[in-house]
Amino acid sequence: MMKLLVITRAPWLNDNGTGSTLTDFFSDFSDIEIYGLCLREAPTVTALCKKNYYMSEGEIVNALLHKGYVGKVTGSSIANIADQEREIATYNKAKKYNFAVFRFLREALWGTGVWKNANLRQYLEEVNPDVIFFPDFPCVYAHKVLKYVKEKTNAKVAIFHADDCYTLKQFSLSVLYWLFRFYQRKWVRSSVNLSTLHYVISDVQKKDYDKAFGVDNKILTKFGDFSGVPRLKKDFGDPLQIVYTGNIGLNRWKSLKIIVDALRSINEKEVKAELIIYTANEITNNIRKVLEVSGVSKIMGKAPASEMSAIQEAADILVHVESFDIKNRLAVRQSFSTKIVDYFKRGRAILAVGPSEVASIKHLIDNECAIVAKEEDELIIKLNKVLENNELLNSYAIKAFECGKKYHNREEMLKMLYNDISSK
Repeated sequence: MMKLLVITRAPWLNDNGTGSTLTDFFSDFSDIEIYGLCLREAPTVTALCKKNYYMSEGEIVNALLHKGYVGKVTGSSIANIADQEREIATYNKAKKYNFAVFRFLREALWGTGVWKNANLRQYLEEVNPDVIFFPDFPCVYAHKVLKYVKEKTNAKVAIFHADDCYTLKQFSLSVLYWLFRFYQRKWVRSSVNLSTLHYVISDVQKKDYDKAFGVDNKILTKFGDFSGVPRLKKDFGDPLQIVYTGNIGLNRWKSLKIIVDALRSINEKEVKAELIIYTANEITNNIRKVLEVSGVSKIMGKAPASEMSAIQEAADILVHVESFDIKNRLAVRQSFSTKIVDYFKRGRAILAVGPSEVASIKHLIDNECAIVAKEEDELIIKLNKVLENNELLNSYAIKAFECGKKYHNREEMLKMLYNDISSK
């Protein structure tokens, strides 16, 4: 039986974007044994991995100070929630205060190489993978781990790019940022050169990376079952329920504010529509002040992953937003949000607010499958049209479903991925 080793920086959990995407990719591969290599001390809760190997910065520090050992093997499912919560708190604090310094310290810890030990070598010898699946993360140490694993196993490497970790189409006034960016570019290219299979997440990224690396990248996104016909909504809400589910970071909350401001105007005489926001992000007083307006919008906090499908299906319109400021716009220019494919499956109209050059917004515009706006006045006009004629919402919903069927079809994507991985 073929063996696949998946390297992840964050734990493989089905309630985060990376975890749910990996589960989509590999859940049907019954004749391939899957093993995990996670670069954080936090739980993986997936039955897909037969075994998992963990190593983290905390273990590296302990090894350097107290001669401890880095790395351990677990079974297919563990759930040390305390470790997970402690690690999340540490990373959130670092991002809030001085992420650049934290990033260099983290890279320095991994650069010591103490993780290259008998524990890891024994695990790699036991697994003896035929293929290594490596998502390209915005760090360098993961690439160093890939290089080591490749050297020890000589397995075929499949690299998957989901964010822009290479081009210079970014904005920052920080010298540390650009020093790290050039250092990172060297390692991304090194990993590309190690790889036999090359995947990207969007047309925008494919165009950039085909040219940069001289390889033919294949587009691989989260996918879904688009057989049959969409389950369209028969009775629309009064007021209309406009629902956002996702991250409001990277100034996406400012794009949500455009929707709130548009609804203020639309609801001036009567409440015709309201925005409901589900997000796991911290809500500051400033953000709550502008996004939670009586008779216009509500913030519901984090919804359990088990309830997300029902929440999205109950909506009249589903919302996707991206940032307009130059730094964040360029940061996500190549990226494609995993939740858009979920939206396509729901049989609901999609409302998108964001710049047209961002891959996710561009995809919606090119396929004419969403209500897309860049500013408040444009949004008011477009929302008033669907408020006057709710049947337009089902027209958009059908287009969204057809876009999913054409570009994100489960059967076709799985066939491509399986054939690539299983080929000699």
